[in-house]
Amino acid sequence: MELIIIFLFAFTIVLVFKVMAAMLHVAVFALTLPLHIIGFLVSLLVFTLVALPLGLIFGALGLFLLPVILFFKLLPFLLIGLIVYFFAKRASQT
Repeated sequence: MELIIIFLFAFTIVLVFKVMAAMLHVAVFALTLPLHIIGFLVSLLVFTLVALPLGLIFGALGLFLLPVILFFKLLPFLLIGLIVYFFAKRASQT
């Protein structure tokens, strides 16, 4: 019988502390909710004013420079092809 009373007493203490912790979590969240909202709005503003225009600018720049980049990437193959072509042409003349 004493064991059941001790168990119920301990269970009640744990339950009280869990309820207090839950209430503290809710209170802290309620107090910091404006900060969460302000942080979200600031990050949204930064994304809209900084990241989005930069992404559009560099994306357009990348599309504009894509043929140039591809040309320079393919330039060694073009040069090798020209060298082979001129050697083949020279060899066929003799």
